[in-house]
Amino acid sequence: MRVLSYAMRRERAEQLIDLGKDCGFDPRGLLACGGAAIRLVAATPSLARVRLDGAVAVIDIGHERTDVVVVAGGKAVFSRSIARAGKQVTEAIARAPHWKLSWEDAERAKHSDGFVASTAEPATSEAWQRIHEVTITELHPFARDLRQTLAACRARTGFQPIAVLLVGGGARLRGMGAYLSEQLGVPAWRPAADDIIAIAGPRLGAEAASHAPIDSAAMTIGMAFDAAGGRPLFDLRSGALAVKVDFSFLRAKAVPLGAAVLAVAAFAAGSAYADLYRLRKAEKLLTTRLAEETTEQFGSPRTADQVLVANSGPGGGAASPMPRLTAYDLLVDISAHIPPKDKITLDIDRMTIDDQKIDISGTTKSAEEIDLLISEIRKIECFKNNVTRGPTDALANGVKRFKLTITAQCMGAS
Repeated sequence: MRVLSYAMRRERAEQLIDLGKDCGFDPRGLLACGGAAIRLVAATPSLARVRLDGAVAVIDIGHERTDVVVVAGGKAVFSRSIARAGKQVTEAIARAPHWKLSWEDAERAKHSDGFVASTAEPATSEAWQRIHEVTITELHPFARDLRQTLAACRARTGFQPIAVLLVGGGARLRGMGAYLSEQLGVPAWRPAADDIIAIAGPRLGAEAASHAPIDSAAMTIGMAFDAAGGRPLFDLRSGALAVKVDFSFLRAKAVPLGAAVLAVAAFAAGSAYADLYRLRKAEKLLTTRLAEETTEQFGSPRTADQVLVANSGPGGGAASPMPRLTAYDLLVDISAHIPPKDKITLDIDRMTIDDQKIDISGTTKSAEEIDLLISEIRKIECFKNNVTRGPTDALANGVKRFKLTITAQCMGAS
């Protein structure tokens, strides 16, 4: 069985938790990219057909690293982080001798004029070609690392992605989709406007979706979907860092909760009073009818107890003649109290059960075994000291024939 797991340094986890507290919140979880990628693939309309036909690779190109998660059948089957992303492209632009840009200017130039050429999207001018020659110095090894990652996924899991969804700020570089499609050999694209509306919600609108950089934070939205499910797939806030659950949130809701409890109690009391009122009304009606009918029958009104005593006849108050135990019940009790085979060799050839007594006859190997049998049968509540042992005969093979008579006080009629 293959297990997909995530880990991070405790110091880094504590830094993130402290950062959340500084913003006024106590983070209840630290979520990894695996669960976010699953939710993102499920929520992207353009992947509806692809996710049914095979695996999808979600490539989140950030600033310092790139996260690759392969999703197949609604599960994350492979995950890897690459130490190459948009930062290396910015450094390549800043190192270019013909531009001589500072880091900040190189970062702005990457976002505004960054470009990588491909067969599908070639450079249309000398200026664009010069930009491509700078960015390709870092994007070529980046594409090589991605190919190796997908090859490792195929070798370890057997899943070969048939499509790539590009998210993150680095994915917004011009020509990145067409370039990676050629380098990886599978279609690669950024979320379309319809995808962004489906991911971020219909309030965004089509026009805003075409300009808003929501695809840069698509994995963050996927994590929100993962957290909204109640129990995230991967929560790194565990062990010593596990969130301490308290009930302080109940204080803010004490008044509405108290009002709800009082309302429920009031409705329950009202329902109970209504049931009691109906019962008393029915009892009054039955008492009136009983008085009328007993007056007609006996000449004077009588209560229900008086009618039952009058109809019971002689001995009406006697105990019920039904047996407390049947013959079958006694047979089961006797069978349950027979000593085990390693203590007694018993052969019962006759057992008679009637409404007065039980007769048992059979053979054992020794007289001591007969005594053991009698002591066990006397443990039955209905028998106790009512077991009488008859004469014991010694047969030719040394076995002892016995006869027991038991008075069964718990049985009325068999």
